[in-house]
Amino acid sequence: DWSSDVCSSDLLKVVTYATGEAVIRQGDAGRSFYIVKEGRVEIQARNAEGVLFFTKELGPGAFFGEMSLLTGDPRAATVMALEESDLLRLDKEAFRKIMEENPRAEELISTILERRQEYSAQKKAQAARAEASTDTSGSTSNTRAIFVQKIRDFFAY
Repeated sequence: DWSSDVCSSDLLKVVTYATGEAVIRQGDAGRSFYIVKEGRVEIQARNAEGVLFFTKELGPGAFFGEMSLLTGDPRAATVMALEESDLLRLDKEAFRKIMEENPRAEELISTILERRQEYSAQKKAQAARAEASTDTSGSTSNTRAIFVQKIRDFFAY
């Protein structure tokens, strides 16, 4: 299967998590990115008051943890295994190799980060019953540029 080829490159490690086991915890430092190979995980994020504002189940092929890996920011959510799950883990140094070999990847990844951050902000606003009248038009290129710079700073290239 596809993951065998990827894992043979020593860039990805297969890690197994038991049902109910935390993969990552909100607020912790993170230097890994995960892809669900087999099983299911649940993402949960809470605001500063501890109110759950986001939950999502992920299955095979889905990924998480990229924001902390790419920017050095603390984990934005907790991820728990809903059943025994095999995850592919990519650490900072392996990701650096990929970025060095694919320089345009940082722009593509920054676009994904931007979309996820905007979605998270929308969910926080909904949970707090805040008015969603904030104008985000025109912020796209600026936000993307900020992510590109954070990635470059964090990976020191």
